[in-house]
Amino acid sequence: MAATAAAIEGHSSGPASTPQAKTEKLGEWAEKDEVAMVARAVEDPAKPSTEGYEAEPGTRLVAVQFEMGCLAGAHQFGPQLLKLVDTKGKAYDRVPRAMADHEDLAVTMLHAGERLKGWLAFEVPEGAHPESLVYGFTGYVTVDTLQVGLGE
Repeated sequence: MAATAAAIEGHSSGPASTPQAKTEKLGEWAEKDEVAMVARAVEDPAKPSTEGYEAEPGTRLVAVQFEMGCLAGAHQFGPQLLKLVDTKGKAYDRVPRAMADHEDLAVTMLHAGERLKGWLAFEVPEGAHPESLVYGFTGYVTVDTLQVGLGE
């Protein structure tokens, strides 16, 4: 029997629900291919670092606290594979070392049962409404992605 995000979360009140690769709300785990992810909180706007980061005019910094877990085997987490998606479907890359209050994340090897928790910053236009956090490869080859919602 494969591990589930409920097992990683440390609670299991009966059988786990069917794993989903996409969720709608904060606190809901998405899982696929032995990796699970959840968005815990959103800071909008986030407090930017005063060293080495300056927002472009007409933009703001949005921070998302997330957690990733490896359900089986091993997984190499790469923060560059996370994107913020707004309600219009526009994706934004993370901005490394942009936050004053939160440490930046690095590439990390996770093994079965291990979790990684942290914050990521994204620069978005004023008026944009963050909807989800997406983890996966895009480009000339598309690999299955995990998508967690940022809704209440």
